[in-house]
Amino acid sequence: MSAGEGGVRPGPAPVAGAVPAPYEAPGQDDPVLTAVLTALTFPVLAASGAAVGLLSATGAGWLTRYWEAGPLAQVLGVAGLLALLGALYGLCRLCAWGARGVSGGVAFSLGFVAVAMVLTMYMPGGDIVLTGHLIHYGYLFGSMVVLAVAVVRGLRGSNPFLAGLPAASSPAARNDRA
Repeated sequence: MSAGEGGVRPGPAPVAGAVPAPYEAPGQDDPVLTAVLTALTFPVLAASGAAVGLLSATGAGWLTRYWEAGPLAQVLGVAGLLALLGALYGLCRLCAWGARGVSGGVAFSLGFVAVAMVLTMYMPGGDIVLTGHLIHYGYLFGSMVVLAVAVVRGLRGSNPFLAGLPAASSPAARNDRA
């Protein structure tokens, strides 16, 4: 009994014309189980979006703390805003990918937007967290645009980490195997 190159025995030869069976998770074709898991996932992702909205709005509030210090502080504030929006995009795409559908990104976005709207309300003592500053408007409108783009890109079902490669469960990947 001899081993092949590198000490690994070769496996059986593939059958000509055979299509390899893709790995399928148990219960993947069960519509009831899929609906139940989606219904359980939606509130968790909405709460996660709300928590991220609260933390990132507080972070956006701090971006203007030293705005009057000069151009360097302003450039750093804008760079911080762009980093915050990039992280928000990545989180929303990750939620859509993890939920294997657009519902994950939508749930995350709804939780985020609900908290962002509450934090922009005006109270008799002043604004809650986000004021009428240019960076705060950039945060509000930028986050809405970033979330919308992330949800729309999540419709394709592609892996957010491997741009351009189809996901294993997408119809395009199944058609390529056939």
